[in-house]
Amino acid sequence: MSCAVARIYMLSIISLFLLGFLAVSFFAYGVEPGRNLKETPSFLKERTTRYMDIGDTRLHYLKQGAGRPVILLHGGGTWLYSFRKNIDELAREHTVYALDMPGHGFTTYQDPATLTLAGFATLLKDFLAKQGIVQADFIGSSWGGGWALYFAEVYPDEVGRIVLIDATGTAEIAAHDGSSWKYLSYPLVGELLVHFFSFGNVRKDIHENLFSNPSAVSDAEIRQIYIPITYSRNLKAQYILQRNLNWSEVDRHLEKVHNETLVIWGKDDRYIPIKFGQNLEARLPNARFVSIENAGHLPHEEQPERVNALLLKFLQ
Repeated sequence: MSCAVARIYMLSIISLFLLGFLAVSFFAYGVEPGRNLKETPSFLKERTTRYMDIGDTRLHYLKQGAGRPVILLHGGGTWLYSFRKNIDELAREHTVYALDMPGHGFTTYQDPATLTLAGFATLLKDFLAKQGIVQADFIGSSWGGGWALYFAEVYPDEVGRIVLIDATGTAEIAAHDGSSWKYLSYPLVGELLVHFFSFGNVRKDIHENLFSNPSAVSDAEIRQIYIPITYSRNLKAQYILQRNLNWSEVDRHLEKVHNETLVIWGKDDRYIPIKFGQNLEARLPNARFVSIENAGHLPHEEQPERVNALLLKFLQ
């Protein structure tokens, strides 16, 4: 092969590579992700939920029961439906507020700056104020646990007891991250990945990673989890949050969280192994740890009777 032919060949390869890169970039950044399903989850047909306007955020939430207020914060990629097996039991003794945080469920938002630890903390503070709540107990699952910890650090007077269920919130947990969500952190990669969220891969993730026993969650339940994650705004929020949630901000001040805290962990959690939960409990000044047998990352969903009993006793 002559030098001239070789140069032409190399230029052709480079041109094809650049064209491919441009096509991929256009798809990632120029095409809206998601299917935006119009289907209404049956859970919402059976429950009365509400909306509250806080700035440019229209917050979707459920309020049920009477008594000392308890705020329920779901994990990443899901919505208040995650607490479907806990709300009724808690509402026997408490006023339960289950929230869809921005980027999740049926809450809408305009400003991406909302999708930060500080943005979420401000939103929660405003929500409590509009509800006339001086202080509430908090229950947070996964990311929701990290949000609850940050809120307790920033607004300690508004927080009573805290329950952390397989929670994020420490630098070592963030560094470990056994989930595929970590790939959303990378520019272009994250924008590409959200285009491929499907019922099949959500189901696979739940069966293989989130639950210890896949038979504990039905396809009908997975469908209800899946519906709002098809919304473009929620898909985009997942990679924005993955990049914005700086858990080292929470980690730096953990020792200041003197609230009575219950750390609940699924013994078979594949995302965040139990040792990280034990380490989290050891760093909190007033915490105790309980592991749940035959449960993965979502013990409140997989073993609700056991978890509900713990919650009611702890929050008495």
